[in-house]
Amino acid sequence: MINFDSFLLQNPWRSKGFTFSSYINRDMFPSVLPYLSQNHIIIITGARQVGKTTLMYQVMEHLTAEGISPQNIFYFNLDDEELLDSINNPAE
Repeated sequence: MINFDSFLLQNPWRSKGFTFSSYINRDMFPSVLPYLSQNHIIIITGARQVGKTTLMYQVMEHLTAEGISPQNIFYFNLDDEELLDSINNPAE
């Protein structure tokens, strides 16, 4: 079962609002935008430290600017072993 405390640590905006520090805009951002209106899960993969998390923060900031509630934004960093185990066991 997913550890809810771990989930909240990865999703602090759900209770505190967005407080992202400045970041470098990712070139991939415009390519991701068309997929945001589709009813699908988007998975971003890539090598370490290429900007995946920054891209996700940029997307989340865009979504809230478009009127999406932070309560409807879910971010999962699968470097967290507990979350990865939960994803690998969908029955949970």
